[in-house]
Amino acid sequence: HGARVVGIFEQAPVAAMVGFLRGLWRWPSKLRQALMLRSQLLGVPYHWSSVVCAAHGDEALREIEWDGPRGRGRIACEHLAVGYGLVPNLEPARQLGCRLESVGAHAQVWVDARQQTSVPRVFAAGEACGIGGLDAALIEGEIAGRVAAGAYSGLPELQRRRARARAFAAELALRFTLSPRVHALATPDTLVCRCEDVPLGALDGFVDARDARLATRCGMGACQGRVCGAALAELGHAAAFVPRPPLSPVRLDTLATPRRV
Repeated sequence: HGARVVGIFEQAPVAAMVGFLRGLWRWPSKLRQALMLRSQLLGVPYHWSSVVCAAHGDEALREIEWDGPRGRGRIACEHLAVGYGLVPNLEPARQLGCRLESVGAHAQVWVDARQQTSVPRVFAAGEACGIGGLDAALIEGEIAGRVAAGAYSGLPELQRRRARARAFAAELALRFTLSPRVHALATPDTLVCRCEDVPLGALDGFVDARDARLATRCGMGACQGRVCGAALAELGHAAAFVPRPPLSPVRLDTLATPRRV
């Protein structure tokens, strides 16, 4: 879209990336994607073992401050995009009563070899079962669809392909595990609930999410805990909580407006 990328800052060490690339021969399509992406980024500075630790500006972003193996530096920019991975959307599964299992700091839906959840006739596929990418989601969706329809032919091959896709996701998660430096970026004055302007330090001293919510309104804003809940879980904070219904926030005037069927 015409933007000039002035830098990419990857928190993982270069050794992790080297190990990841050495194993990509097991997934030729992923290797081709990696090479294509790297060719598109030629000329863009790539900084390993580095994190953006501050953003500076008055009414707009002017520059960012980053911390790397050789110390700190600053670079002028107009836009900053920050991402530290994805988390499963578990709200429908929770409301249906599906069993969850914890993997690291976050949970995912438990399924058997046929994508069946703990609730009869309820299946799950894709990111709800753990972040695995498009390939795994398509395969798991086909498995779930076949089993739900009673068409079991071809399941062993699909399950083999699923295992291969999930193995790539596991390798990706292992190599790019968040370092303690990323968690240390959250200071007491860091906003964790942007809806209600609640800083991390305001949540200290609460033994559970309910008390924290009642005292600070953390998680009671428009997103209903979808952002701050995941952040607090990643930080291992005692005030971490799960998002509340509805599944998708709706304006009251939308509900009140008569609709023709």
